[in-house]
Amino acid sequence: MTGTPVLGLTAVLSEGGELAAVAIAAPDLGLFESALAGGAGVGTPAAQVDEGLAAWLAEQNAAEQAFACVGWSIGPRALPAVQAALPRCAGRFASRAIELEVVCEALGGALPHRDQVLSAGAWEQRARAAAASALAEYAVDDAPTSVAGSARAAILAWLWLRRSISSGGHA
Repeated sequence: MTGTPVLGLTAVLSEGGELAAVAIAAPDLGLFESALAGGAGVGTPAAQVDEGLAAWLAEQNAAEQAFACVGWSIGPRALPAVQAALPRCAGRFASRAIELEVVCEALGGALPHRDQVLSAGAWEQRARAAAASALAEYAVDDAPTSVAGSARAAILAWLWLRRSISSGGHA
């Protein structure tokens, strides 16, 4: 049995809470990224972004299945904004998201890493460093602070955290 596929998500919201930009990264670092047209008319209309995302998901063999989103601070505001702006693909976003901060909080003091008990902040720092190292190793030019870089870093941090958890903290 396989679990729900996981994709990295970074969403940039406007001051009004509407989706302004989105990036979704696959575990192989394939990327969908788009800025949405806002009040200033800059960017791509949401309907075109929705169509483009549907085509990208088909290329990722994820056209018909739901997937969970993983990221830093994607919780109660970001995921609903993405779903509202992209109605065609909204049903593919699983109703749950994996908040990397919460994963690190849960691990803090509970699971040693290489025989050292780590705080939640130390887990987050190591996950971010592992993601940055992997981005450099794969020669991805995205800055970790860009929308694309953040989505790719999120999926890589999740993969590192998952390996660390499954190995009992010895990854």
